[in-house]
Amino acid sequence: MIIIIFNQVFFAEKIAKVRLSTVDAPAPTFTRAPPGVSFWQFRPLTTDDVISAIRRLPVKTSAADPIPTSALKQTAHLVASFVTELFNGSLAVHGSLPGCV
Repeated sequence: MIIIIFNQVFFAEKIAKVRLSTVDAPAPTFTRAPPGVSFWQFRPLTTDDVISAIRRLPVKTSAADPIPTSALKQTAHLVASFVTELFNGSLAVHGSLPGCV
C-alpha cells in the first residue's frame, strides 16, 4: 500500500510537472555518427557495472529527474538487475537502442 501511495504522490506528480514544463519544447534532434564510426560489438553490462555507475553519480537532483539520486543510490542493489537486463536487451537487438516511436 505504501508503494502505491509513494507512486501516486511522488512519481505521478513529478512526471506531471516535467511534462507540463516541456510541453512547448522543440522536438529532440539527433546527430548521426560521422562516416567510418560504428559500434559492431558491445560487451554486455554486468549488475556490478550498473551498481558501480549508480554509485558514481553526483548527489544532485533536478526537477526533470523522476527519481532523486539519493534514492537511486540507496536502492542500487535492488534496481541494478533490471537496468542491466533492459540495457543488454536493448543492445542485443541489432546493437542499438530502441528508436523513437
